[in-house]
Amino acid sequence: MNFIDRKQRDMILITDTNKKNLIISKYLNKKEMQIKKLKTESIVIKDYNEPGNQLLIKSSNLISFKEGEKVSFFKVLGRYVQLDCVVLQEKGEQNYLLKIENLHLAHKDREDYRIVPPDDAVWVTNVRTSRTNLTTAFETVPTVVKINYSDYENKLRSKFEYIKIDIFRPGMDLKFELVKKTGKILFVHDTQDIDSYLSMDVDYLNYGEELGEEFQKVMNDYKDKRVVSEVIIPVIYYSPESITASTIGYVHIQSKNEKILMDQVLETKVLTFEMIDRIRESNTIIKYNKFPVLNISYGGLRILITDKELAEHLPHQMSFSFDIVFKNIAPMSMNAHIKYLSIDSLKNLIVGVQLYGLSHKPRDKKKYAECVGVLKTKILEDK
Repeated sequence: MNFIDRKQRDMILITDTNKKNLIISKYLNKKEMQIKKLKTESIVIKDYNEPGNQLLIKSSNLISFKEGEKVSFFKVLGRYVQLDCVVLQEKGEQNYLLKIENLHLAHKDREDYRIVPPDDAVWVTNVRTSRTNLTTAFETVPTVVKINYSDYENKLRSKFEYIKIDIFRPGMDLKFELVKKTGKILFVHDTQDIDSYLSMDVDYLNYGEELGEEFQKVMNDYKDKRVVSEVIIPVIYYSPESITASTIGYVHIQSKNEKILMDQVLETKVLTFEMIDRIRESNTIIKYNKFPVLNISYGGLRILITDKELAEHLPHQMSFSFDIVFKNIAPMSMNAHIKYLSIDSLKNLIVGVQLYGLSHKPRDKKKYAECVGVLKTKILEDK
C-alpha cells in the first residue's frame, strides 16, 4: 500500500487554455507540489512550456519516474489543485519532462488550513480501535463474542430454568426482531396477564402494542408451551471508535414454573453490561505511544503511526478514537474517520483523519479549536 484516499472531492476540470496557463504559470511554476500517490514526497516544477503544454520537474533521489508513466501532483492554494501528467522523458539528475493531461480545481475553498506544528507541540496517544468489527449481522460468531456469551450463560444458568445468550439469526420470531430493532428489553412477567405485555418505561418494549391483532395468538402460544414468564435483553455494543451502537445479540430467559421478577431482570441487565464490558476490553487494541502530529486543522489532522501492530490494523478500519495532547494542556478524547493512508520511506503509516466527535464534554470542542488557533497564531508570528 502506497496510498489510499477515502475522500470524495468535488472537482472541476479546467478546459479553458488561458485559465489553465494562468493557474500553472502564476501559482504552480517554480513551486513545490506533492505526489498524490506518495503524499510524503514532492517535486518542484522548474519550468512550464505553455505552447507545448509541458513541465520540467525535479524529484528527490528517493523518487524516480519511467517514460510513459502517469502521475498526479497536488497543491492546496486556498483550493485543492491537481495536475495529471504523463512522463515523456528522463532528462538526467532527477529531472523529467512531462506532458500535462488535465488540470483539476476543487469546487470549494478549504474550510480550514492545515498547519505544521513544531516538534512536541501536539501529539496523539491512547489510540483505541477494535480488533474485530462487531455489527448486527454476523455470518459466524466472532471468538471474542462466543467465549463471553458462553461464560455468562453458564453464570446465569443456576438462576433460571432456561437461559440462552446468542446472536440474532435470520428468520427469528417477531419478538426477537423487535428487540433487535428497538434495542429495548422485552419483559412479560405473566404471559396470561394482558397488563404484563404493556409498558410505559422507555427502556422496555411495549409488546402488546406491537403485537396488535396477533396478541391473543401469542398469549395462546405461551399457554400451549407452558411458558409463564419471559425476558429478552438486547446485547448493545459500543465500539471504541464509534458513537453509534450495534445490537450484537440477546439474553433470552424463560420460566415454566415461577414468574420472573423485575429485580431478577435488573440483576441480569447488570450482568449483561458486565459481559459487554468484557467483550469490549478483549476486542480493543490500545496503544499508549506518543504519536507525532504532522499537520493539524480545525477539522482534522495527520498522524504518524510508528507502532507496527497499529500500522497493520488501521488500514482495515473506517474510524478509530484517540486522545490528543497539546503541550501543557490536558488530553482531549476524539473520534475520527480515516480519510487517507500512506506509507513513508521508513515504512511508518501516515493516517489522515477527519474529526467527528470531541469527547463527551461539549467544552472540549471549544477547547480544541482554541488550541489550534493559538498554535496557528504562534506559527505565523514566528515566520
